[in-house]
Amino acid sequence: MKHKTFSTQLKGILIGIALCGILIYLWIVPTFGKDIAEMNPEFNNAYIPWLFFLEVTGLPCYAALFFAWKIFDNIGRDNAFCKDNGRYMKWISTLALGDGIYFLLGNIILLLFSINHPGILILSLF
Repeated sequence: MKHKTFSTQLKGILIGIALCGILIYLWIVPTFGKDIAEMNPEFNNAYIPWLFFLEVTGLPCYAALFFAWKIFDNIGRDNAFCKDNGRYMKWISTLALGDGIYFLLGNIILLLFSINHPGILILSLF
């Protein structure tokens, strides 16, 4: 398989991932959250903070998709093993680490404000 064809296929997969993320973050999460808040009125005050918390977790994911696109561009130019790709991979790993730390700290903060359940915090560790 030629590098240009492989790069194009990878970009197609990346677009599919981005569209799935948009579907999850803009439709599924708000819909399920609203349903939970309607079925359990005691969770009404937690809907907006949790929605904001979960929506912010998507920002590093889309930044990582941007860097992946740049990596795939370099693969298409037959330049897969270059310093730029190493830097992009480092950025992706830093974004993943930051997102993980944000998720853990956010869960702890929501727990301190009595918007979270300890079971959710323990589950988020896995």
